[in-house]
Amino acid sequence: MKAISTADRFKNAVRLEKNGDHEKAINEYLIVIHADPKFRSAYINLGSLYSRMNRLKEAMKCYTAALSIGADYITYFNVGCIYYKTGKYIDALIRDE
Repeated sequence: MKAISTADRFKNAVRLEKNGDHEKAINEYLIVIHADPKFRSAYINLGSLYSRMNRLKEAMKCYTAALSIGADYITYFNVGCIYYKTGKYIDALIRDE
């Protein structure tokens, strides 16, 4: 039996997420991250899913991990949104580098 590639697992996680099977999607994203800790898109997608599920602490961990690999404005925006949702309004606006 052929092993499933990390890219195929990621695609499967996206498919599961779109179909509303969130727990299976989370599991697939976590498998991808475990297999390839630098797979930035898996952290971002998992963070987004956690955020929509109101699992904000877990979402923040994912976004922070994604930012440690590489920065982009969308991930910073998502971090700001989590700070805002948790009432940390100043943190939502200010980023210490």
